[in-house]
Amino acid sequence: MTDINLLPWREEARKKNQRRWRITVFSYAVVVLLIAFFIHMSFSSQVSRQLKENKMLQNETVTLNAEITRLKNASDIRNALAKRIALLQELEYNRFLAVKLFNELTPLVPQGIYFSKMERSKNTVTLSGEASSNEMIAELLKRIDGSIDLKNPSLNEVTVQRSPSTTAIKFQLVFQLTSPYQQEIIEKNGKKKR
Repeated sequence: MTDINLLPWREEARKKNQRRWRITVFSYAVVVLLIAFFIHMSFSSQVSRQLKENKMLQNETVTLNAEITRLKNASDIRNALAKRIALLQELEYNRFLAVKLFNELTPLVPQGIYFSKMERSKNTVTLSGEASSNEMIAELLKRIDGSIDLKNPSLNEVTVQRSPSTTAIKFQLVFQLTSPYQQEIIEKNGKKKR
């Protein structure tokens, strides 16, 4: 039989298989690297987009915080201006308070009552005078209590002076003046406390 040497063919087949195997492994490695690269790029893109959104939200938060601070300052300024306006209105009201007091008090005084002294300390008015009877003093108290701007009348002192011809009753009366601006302030403060 003739000797056939199959060794070069086997050697060639082995080299061919190794080459094919290397190309396959290299191809798979390239595909895996490409997939990893695309995944990395996708994640990087998502991360950078999220970072941009976070930065935008932070900028918006800073802008809104500045707006909130501006609104708080505007609210404080508005409250200060409202207090000043209330004070100016009260000063305007108090400027004519003496005239208003006499205008309010004149129609309330019954015939037969005479005032000898009048004192005012802030909103408290003290009247001293004479009356010919207790009923007149009681009527004066009722009328003052029914008035819009005069409140809380109280009789502090009553003395009777008798003489042979007449009887005079001396009295001291205290009441409060209330302004509409004070009532508004009291009502507002009452609502805030609730």
